[in-house]
Amino acid sequence: MKKLIALTIALFSLNAFSHCPNEIVLEQGELCFNYTWTNGPHLNGAHGGGHHHMMKNTGRPMASTLEVAFWKHGDSTHAPVQIEGLRIYPWMIMNNGMEHGSRPETLTYDSARGIYIVSDLYFSKMMGYWEVRFAVLAGSDFDPKSDYVQKFEVEFK
Repeated sequence: MKKLIALTIALFSLNAFSHCPNEIVLEQGELCFNYTWTNGPHLNGAHGGGHHHMMKNTGRPMASTLEVAFWKHGDSTHAPVQIEGLRIYPWMIMNNGMEHGSRPETLTYDSARGIYIVSDLYFSKMMGYWEVRFAVLAGSDFDPKSDYVQKFEVEFK
């Protein structure tokens, strides 16, 4: 009987996780989100010297595109949530302790699909790793190094 109860609890826990693959806590409460790379992620050569993931016949770096959907934690229908002041941006953590962003990205909300589309993401090959960070801008005093509320590490193929 104990094994049956433990198995039931484990199954419910797995089901709950499947409805909330990633969590973010904001003023409007606890939200879940899921992200999908629709183009990339592409790791471009450093300082124009590399050839990895360059646009064919142009030598220009390839941009990556990311789609992100948010919904309220516990909502099994995953009804879309739009977040006022949301910013989603790339951030490099270098092996020497330095950190920096990339070129300005473009963030749009597709209300018909209930998702955010982050385009013009450029990741340069460097000594370190890239993150995608989430922030909610409350004013003009924004520090991308520390004023984020969630992040994930970019895994290049």
